[in-house]
Amino acid sequence: MTRKEKMRLYQQTPEFKARGRIRRQDPEFKANRKKYMDEYSRRPESKRKQKNYNLMRCYGITIDEYETMMSRQGGVCACCGGKEWGPKGPGVDHNHETGKIRGILCGWCNCAAGYLGDNPGRIRMLADYIDKHNEEEKDDTGRSNRNTNRQGQGE
Repeated sequence: MTRKEKMRLYQQTPEFKARGRIRRQDPEFKANRKKYMDEYSRRPESKRKQKNYNLMRCYGITIDEYETMMSRQGGVCACCGGKEWGPKGPGVDHNHETGKIRGILCGWCNCAAGYLGDNPGRIRMLADYIDKHNEEEKDDTGRSNRNTNRQGQGE
């Protein structure tokens, strides 16, 4: 029996498995592990690696493809053209039925598209509804009471 085979057998024993559980419960081990993980997760190369993993797992694209899409869009949201990405940053917009990627959207546009079920008719109805009520408010007060979008520009 080779050394490698002996080690493999030892690692399957209850004693070896218990040793790992005991070690993970040790407060000093936990503190050192947390410190290491915090430092590791702050490294730029670690963030890039994690982002690449998530993009590949969720959408089947690499971080290089993601960055190419972003540069083609000019670094702005494909929908509203804004540079404010929201609290979670840019989101990959995709068709939920086919999985095809449509573009990179800000958090607000991506959430709106998702909540409206990617249904163009529903999106138009909502826009008409908002326009109708903004016109009514303008008629009631004699001046526009319309809110501006998040970039500070009127629509």
